[in-house]
Amino acid sequence: MKLKVNTLTKTGLSAAMLVVLTACSSSKLNDDLQSQALHPENKQILASANLDADGPDYGQSAYQLIRQQFGKNAIESPDRFKNDHQGELHLQEYTDKLYGPFFRFILHRDLDGNKGKYIDRQRNEIKVYGGSADALKGYQGRHFSYSWKFRVSNDMQVTNKFTHLFQLKAVGGEDSMPIITLTGNTRNGKAGIEVRHSPLRQTRILARAD
Repeated sequence: MKLKVNTLTKTGLSAAMLVVLTACSSSKLNDDLQSQALHPENKQILASANLDADGPDYGQSAYQLIRQQFGKNAIESPDRFKNDHQGELHLQEYTDKLYGPFFRFILHRDLDGNKGKYIDRQRNEIKVYGGSADALKGYQGRHFSYSWKFRVSNDMQVTNKFTHLFQLKAVGGEDSMPIITLTGNTRNGKAGIEVRHSPLRQTRILARAD
């Protein structure tokens, strides 16, 4: 996975980001992501952070790389919770012949829960949170740009509820709902991905692709 976070000097919100499920990247994607990142005129980049896989056979593990960038509690995978699925790493590194090293986020339908609880959902997540570096957080008066590339398996199935792939969430105040969500679900019998905007408690679909 290649995740790039830029902090710019104007206009933003107090927020933290979550990245969930499958993500992919390598140095081959660096130029593409750099060109796609937001660079408004007359605005200066104050901080930038990159998360790159380095391959399964050398360097640091996926868990080490993620914690190094986002903080020690940035990972919420099933194996980190004692009442959840143990004995297997749910964040692993692989190498693709074309794109190079990437992270794989793994969920097992009948084995994994949600932070040690088995209710109606599962979670395998990395995030920016309160303990992360300030440069990774959105504050009033700043503008944030997130860039990443990921691939979802062809045989992945979604329901009529949600399969969240990315969230931008407020921290403190009215923070019960994510502000922006990229999620997969079915509508009218068709599977697709949609962008949801929830500034308060009501949600509006900004875009959808079936």
